[in-house]
This record gives sequence, C-alpha cells and structure tokens, in this order.
Amino acid sequence: VFFNDTATTEIYTRSIVGSVRCVQETGINAEYMGIKDMEKDKIIECYSNIFLSIDEKNWAKCKESLVDLPEIDASLSGSSEPKIKSTDLMAIWNGFLGKYKQIMHFVTNHSVKVDKDTAIATCYGHILHVLPGAEGGDSYEIYGIFTIKLVKQPAGWKVNYLKFDLKHQAGNANLPMIVAKQQPFFLSLIHISEPTRPLYISYAVFCLKKKTRQ
Repeated sequence: VFFNDTATTEIYTRSIVGSVRCVQETGINAEYMGIKDMEKDKIIECYSNIFLSIDEKNWAKCKESLVDLPEIDASLSGSSEPKIKSTDLMAIWNGFLGKYKQIMHFVTNHSVKVDKDTAIATCYGHILHVLPGAEGGDSYEIYGIFTIKLVKQPAGWKVNYLKFDLKHQAGNANLPMIVAKQQPFFLSLIHISEPTRPLYISYAVFCLKKKTRQ
C-alpha cells in the first residue's frame, strides 16, 4: 500500500507493526494459558480421583492421588494426628466408608490456583451415603466445601492436604453410628464428633483400635 502523504504512511506502518506484535504476544499468552489450563485439569483430575475411588471402594486407586504422608483434617481421617500414612488412611476409610451400600460424591465449582510445583484448590462437595434398611432412614447427605493442597512430583500431582468444612446435612444423621455397629472386631467407635462442631461429621468418627482378648 502506498500513500502520497509521508505522515500517513508512517502511521499505517506503525499500525501494521503493532498488529503483528499483538498477534505474536497474544499467541504466546494463549500458549501459556493453554499450558496453565492443562495443569489445572490435571490437578482437578488428581483430587477427583480420590472421590471417585471412594465411591468405587477402590482404595489402591484412591491412594495413587495422595502423597505418602498427607495432612488430612480430622473430620475426614478420624485421626488425632495432623498427618497420617496414606496406607493407614485407606484402612480407616475402608473400615468405615466401605460399610455403606453406596457412596456418591458430587463436586462442583472448582477453583484452582497454581504456583510452580504447588497448588491449592477448593470445590463444593455434596456426599450421599446409603445404607438400605437402616432405622430412621437409609440415606444421609452432607454438603460443604473441600480445600485441597497439592504438590507436583515426578509421577504427577499428588494431594498433600485435604479438609472438608461442613455447611449442611440432611437425612438420617444417625447413619454413621449405625454403620459403626457393623464394624469388624478390630475397629472401635472412639470419637463421635468434635465438641466444637454442632453437627455430625460422617468421616470423623472412627479410628483403628486393636481390641485385646479377655
């Protein structure tokens, strides 16, 4: 394109150069954002695997998403220790959650923030517990917010912190205690709910405790 006016030619040239730079920078940013979105997808997939594996009662698969010594909130582990071995956590979850006929996790509203090799995520959680024929009703539901922290390892993202803040419950709140009575001999009911919490926490009620024979 040629202009008789030199000033017009310069303005046009600067406009073209600016447009090229804009496209180049936008392309770079788009590529960066694409990589970042991929990492977020992997993070969500990592902790979602925990919920899905619990529903399937596939504890080996569940363990794959955890570091060896994660920090699990007492409302989820039933342990008084701030950190618990992932193998011990699977035994606790299997001994308690495994007794329900069905468990279903519904997680939505994911928010993920990534900082190099660490990440923190939150999501809404709705968890349905089903035990057919239970006195008082065969279902118990809890609603709240999960907070999850993750670290990136050579094998991929792993959860090293998990917390659930209970906001609401519905259905048969006695269902966890009913499930407790079905525990095998090596499990004892030692903790019903934290005194500072007014509502039942279904995950926070049992710990492994070996009974001594008389």
